[in-house]
Amino acid sequence: MAFQGLFIPADFDQQVSLVEIDSHEQLRALLGGSAERAVYDRDAEVWVNGTGLSDGLAHNLGASAYVAISSGAARQRGGAIDVDLHGDVIMTGPDETDVPERLIKEFAVTERHTVDELLGRDRRKGFGPEPR
Repeated sequence: MAFQGLFIPADFDQQVSLVEIDSHEQLRALLGGSAERAVYDRDAEVWVNGTGLSDGLAHNLGASAYVAISSGAARQRGGAIDVDLHGDVIMTGPDETDVPERLIKEFAVTERHTVDELLGRDRRKGFGPEPR
């Protein structure tokens, strides 16, 4: 069953976007490796590349800041937790369901991309105009 995810790139120059994901295999492909789940909110899950840190993937500032300051786990612990997420991150609803609308608003998402577009983004250096 397809579900809508929030794709948060580690590359801060790229926009956070919505993506329709059809399978767990697509989730792994978007993360570039094993898909590991973490739960910081009751209504959402965070998916990361399980070997992102050891593989030297870039620190994901946007996703880390949200989890550290705004997530339910942070609020439960007095307003902040120590977390460092590496590589691209995908947020979904529980058990691979649609990402909650509140997260779409939190990240001010206006873009929607397909899995194929996101997988091809490195070759095109983001989604801006093609270089001349």
